Amino acid sequence: MPKEFQLTFDAELARDFQPDGRISEPALWFKNLWYVRALGAGTDVPNLIRQFEFRQGLNILWAEPEKPKKRAGLYQDGIAGHSTGKSLFCRTLRFLLGESNFGTKELTDNLHEAIPNLWAVASLRVGEKSWIIGRAMSGAVGGAKFAIQSDDLTSAFSAVPAMEGYDEFLSHVQESCTGDLTESYPNDHEA
Repeated sequence: MPKEFQLTFDAELARDFQPDGRISEPALWFKNLWYVRALGAGTDVPNLIRQFEFRQGLNILWAEPEKPKKRAGLYQDGIAGHSTGKSLFCRTLRFLLGESNFGTKELTDNLHEAIPNLWAVASLRVGEKSWIIGRAMSGAVGGAKFAIQSDDLTSAFSAVPAMEGYDEFLSHVQESCTGDLTESYPNDHEA
């Protein structure tokens, strides 16, 4: 059968590998993500908008499929399939890791109008160190951001943390998560 008709890649991808026993966790591991209306206001309703918990390994982001006769739309009740926030969720993680924005101007304007002090706060592990990080997602709190080397969530939810440490966090991510891949996976590059 010609390759353009190949239905599986099992034979091409199959290979024996042995995980490095020295590695106990991912280099970068988001453990939790919270969308909150304000810092220092706790995690109770109505401050907590949404919370996600991640596990080591593959985490699947899923949305209920759309009903064939009903069209979903952003900001409508009962949305499914498209327009449920899957892309915003992924863009939020990238935003927390230093990307300059998480969406279009229209999206950020709509978020600012709906939730003027919206924050994304995450607990994560980077290079076997625990961090609590947060970035403002709506205009009323500007470009505020913080990072605390800690796994104590009260540092972000019981009081407003100092808006510092974020650049140190990004430097730690850079040091822990980048490098020459041939050092990490030397057998993949042997001739």
